[in-house]
Amino acid sequence: MQAALSTLQTSNPAGPVSAHYLIGANGQVLQLVDETQRAWHAGVAEWGGRGDLNSASIGIELDNDGQAPFADAQISALLALLDDLCRRLKISPQQIWAHGDVAPARKRDPHAAFPWRRLALAGFGLWPRAERAQLRPGFDPSLALRLIGYDLRDAVAAVRAFRRHYRGDEGEVLDAIDLSLLQDLQLQLLFPDSVQSESLSWFDPSPEADFLEPERRD
Repeated sequence: MQAALSTLQTSNPAGPVSAHYLIGANGQVLQLVDETQRAWHAGVAEWGGRGDLNSASIGIELDNDGQAPFADAQISALLALLDDLCRRLKISPQQIWAHGDVAPARKRDPHAAFPWRRLALAGFGLWPRAERAQLRPGFDPSLALRLIGYDLRDAVAAVRAFRRHYRGDEGEVLDAIDLSLLQDLQLQLLFPDSVQSESLSWFDPSPEADFLEPERRD
C-alpha cells in the first residue's frame, strides 16, 4: 500500500495523479483529497459524452498490482465506502464505473478479475439480469454501448473494456452473450421502472456458470 500511497502523494512525470480515497488489501481506507476538491484520477476520459470527469467524480483507488486477486477485506471496505458516498453525496448507486470504462484506450484498472457482480448483489453498478429477453431483430450493440456511456472513438478499446467489466476477459469481439447482455443493460436504462433488484437474479460471468441461461420470453 505504501507504494500506491507514494504514487498518489508525489509528483509524476506524466502529470498529476491523485485520488480521493485509497483502499488497501487489508481493508484500510485512506482519504487523500477532500471530496469537495478535484482529484486527478481519471485523466483524459469520457463517459456518457461528458469529459473532464475529474471535476464531477469521486476517485477511488484499490491497492493492487494489476494481477492479484482482490482481497475480501478490500472489497468489503469498498462496499462500505460506496454506501456512505452514495448516501451522503446523493450519487446514483448505478453510476459506479471503472477507470478502464471511462478511458478504455488508456486504462485497464481494475483488472478483469474485479468482482463487479458482488457489487451488483450489494446494489451498486449497472449489471445484467440472469433472465433476459430474446434478442430483438435489428439490435445495434453500438447504440447500447453508447447509451451505457462508453466512448466509441476507439471501438475496439470500448469492446475490450465492456468485456473486462462484464465477462471478466479482454476479448475484442462481441459474441452472442455480449449482445444479450448489452440489450438487457439498454432495457434497464430505457425502462428503469422494470428493474426491481430485490426480486431479480443477476448474470454470473464466472467460468463455472452456465452461460446458456433461459431467456425470458416477452
